[in-house]
Amino acid sequence: MRAVLTFIFCCIAFPALAQSPQDVEALTKKEQVAREKSEALESERKSVRNDVSNLKKKLAKTAREAQNVESELSRLEREAESLTRREEGLKTQISEDRSRYVELLAALQRLESSPPPTLALSPENAKRAADAGLLMATLSDSLKQRAEALSLNLTALDVTKSQIILKREELSQTRQKLDRETSQITAGLGEKSKLEAKLSDERKAAAAEADRLAAESKSLLELIAKLESEAAKVVPRQKPGRKASPAVVLPKGTKRFAEAKGGMLTPVAGQLRKKFGRGEKGLTYTGRPSGKVIAPYAGRVEFSGPFKNYDQVVILNVGDGYFVLLTGLNELYIGAGDTVQRGEPVGALPNRTGVELYIELRRDGSPVDPGPWMASADVKSG
Repeated sequence: MRAVLTFIFCCIAFPALAQSPQDVEALTKKEQVAREKSEALESERKSVRNDVSNLKKKLAKTAREAQNVESELSRLEREAESLTRREEGLKTQISEDRSRYVELLAALQRLESSPPPTLALSPENAKRAADAGLLMATLSDSLKQRAEALSLNLTALDVTKSQIILKREELSQTRQKLDRETSQITAGLGEKSKLEAKLSDERKAAAAEADRLAAESKSLLELIAKLESEAAKVVPRQKPGRKASPAVVLPKGTKRFAEAKGGMLTPVAGQLRKKFGRGEKGLTYTGRPSGKVIAPYAGRVEFSGPFKNYDQVVILNVGDGYFVLLTGLNELYIGAGDTVQRGEPVGALPNRTGVELYIELRRDGSPVDPGPWMASADVKSG
């Protein structure tokens, strides 16, 4: 008994180990919920991550389109500058041709004002005059054609410049549209990135919580198994010269537990709320505030006291390797090492509404269906 008391003292001294089987089940369920939450968050994070990736692709596409627009604008600006230089050159040529045309017109006017000499008096002078007139007429036609060509070139330049202006305006509007799209995408990308980071943090927190619950649940299961193992090995210390008594001495007239099916009493006056199976490792009863809790079967108290910050727990060794665990108590009437009768009060429930008592039957470190051992309503306590 001293060994188990020492072990139980360690459990109380280190409350991180103190929990009940019902709490283990609750922790397991919480772990499952945390795992599911972590998986859901990870799925949502991947979806958001996919959105982020698509937004980045769209942003890259918009950036390429913006660069193409900028390149086209630069090309049009260079072309406009080239056209401007050509226009200035044509205007210079027209100005020069206009000067020549003015001089030619002045010469023609002089010829008109000075009639040519009589052919009989000076045939050579008449020929030179005719040649000069023909030359000026030819030059006049040439200048006229050149002027018309230059004028046409200027008109073409004006048309091209007008087209460039329109194209530049169109490209400017396109660039403004792309700038707005880029701003919208960048804003959406920032929000999605923040959401992804938030989901990632939440997923990590949920995963960490699931790992913590799993570790705590595992430690609790190991604790219960250790209690059962230690209790099974315990025999009371005897004085020198005396024989060691059996590990468990049941009250006289009590059947061996293995042969006592139908002999366990309901430990509390209340309704059965949860049955064994489908994830339930024991039975859960509702109770009245401050309701009395009795020993469902005779046995030795291996442990009684608080587990961590939960309600009081009682572990009964009923023999043949079987142990009965009771959790949810608030007040205890017995202590470790006591031998209790079947139906003897062991404690009371908390003084509040909605209280529950949990009972679990265990053997060899595993829960056992207590149904076959539970007594019918007319079985009397004894």
